[in-house]
Amino acid sequence: MPSFGRRQTTGFLSFLPKCSPRATVFAMPGLALAAACAAPAAMAAETKLAPRPPQYIVFSFDGGKSHDMWRRSLAFADKITREGKPLRFTYFVSAVYFVTRKNRKLYDAPGRGRGRSAIGWASSDKGDIAARMAYMRAARNGGHEIASHAVGHFDGKTWSAADWASEFRQFDALLARAQRMTGAGGTTRADREFANGGLVGFRAPQLGTSPGLWKQMKRFGMRYDSSRVGKRGNWPKRTAQGFWNFPLAVLPLAGSSRRTLSMDYNFYVSQSKGEPNPALSGYYERQTFTTYVNYFKHNFYGNRAPMHVANHFSLWNNGAYWRAMKRFARMVCGLEEVRCVTYRELASILDAQPRGRLAAWQRGAFRRKGPMLLVRAPRDVVTVREVKVASLDGADGSTLPQIKPPRAETGVAQPPKPPTRRRRAARPERQKPAVTQPTRTTKKRSAPPRAPRVKTVRARPTPRPRTSPRPRRRSFSQRFMQRYRSGFNDGN
Repeated sequence: MPSFGRRQTTGFLSFLPKCSPRATVFAMPGLALAAACAAPAAMAAETKLAPRPPQYIVFSFDGGKSHDMWRRSLAFADKITREGKPLRFTYFVSAVYFVTRKNRKLYDAPGRGRGRSAIGWASSDKGDIAARMAYMRAARNGGHEIASHAVGHFDGKTWSAADWASEFRQFDALLARAQRMTGAGGTTRADREFANGGLVGFRAPQLGTSPGLWKQMKRFGMRYDSSRVGKRGNWPKRTAQGFWNFPLAVLPLAGSSRRTLSMDYNFYVSQSKGEPNPALSGYYERQTFTTYVNYFKHNFYGNRAPMHVANHFSLWNNGAYWRAMKRFARMVCGLEEVRCVTYRELASILDAQPRGRLAAWQRGAFRRKGPMLLVRAPRDVVTVREVKVASLDGADGSTLPQIKPPRAETGVAQPPKPPTRRRRAARPERQKPAVTQPTRTTKKRSAPPRAPRVKTVRARPTPRPRTSPRPRRRSFSQRFMQRYRSGFNDGN
């Protein structure tokens, strides 16, 4: 028998390498070795996983005209931040709100001429622009982000690279002019960055983009774009031009088979077809909030992809979407593994990640053994019961469709069932004694014989020759964007 040297004295299985697959065969009488081999393998696989990312949520606003919405949004963010729920907004501002109608010729819209705007102009009051600049300065100093929403809010899907370059240059020039006029320069770091062209984000009006836009993004110092549409659960990707793509998510509308974009205007179109219906404002608020909760649960218990909640400076349907956004922010921004950040902060966080980590996060390959947060939505929100229209607008008592709870998903906490109330048993009705009546015997008549059915065979029509090729079926994103742009009215 050959000698195994010093390893012979260590035991019967000493000639096998440690944790060899054959070791489990020899260790069948005692399975301790198999368990000892499995544990290091599991620990090695665990160490290869990426760290679990927080759930990043970005709340943004488009427009920036209403002084009241500036005041409301800044006060709300400051209030819940002091309550231990940090929240910072990203404001995509339109530069026409820093130009009065009298000076509208300063703006030359690409393809439309001078003095044209799709959303109006600033008020002729001298303090209107100054107050708006003061709100922007307060937002920057409070940790919020100011980004670009172009100038005239025109759809740029047919613009060339030169048109986009003109739009970017005029945006910077109009904001610098307003800053000089109002003297709102300031001396803080945020003020200096803003004065030196420190805007690093862009969202195209009406989400209308063209290949010429991507060529100008890096030239004008943009680090990210939020003009595209994607699926929920998609992690951001860096484009070939070097900037981040933060797409808005397509969401299933709670309680229906429809889908909508994670933006308040799209909820407005999906629910009331873009027409005001303040009588059902409470119902629309609950449905929007439930959609946001389902969106959060899908990403939080999935691959933790960042969430995008977009709004406007408009109170459609009596402020239903503004209230739904506030309720959702109060619910999630104070949770342990949730960060409500700006797009600029999210871009900096993604820039700092090592190579390959974003791909691992997209696959969901991160540690999950730690404590996971159990999120339960309020009972009266996830399951919305039938609401009588008569109690709202005096109609004939018809009912609204019922919003069902979200479907069960892997690792998703379902809301608790509401308690059922016991009802009193109904009293049995008094039964009247049956009255018997004499029956009459009738003679059945035989039906006349039917004529035999003749089966007719129709000749198939000859197919018409094709003169032109069959049109190519458009993708879902193309059909969705066409529906989104049709009849778009920003209104902010």
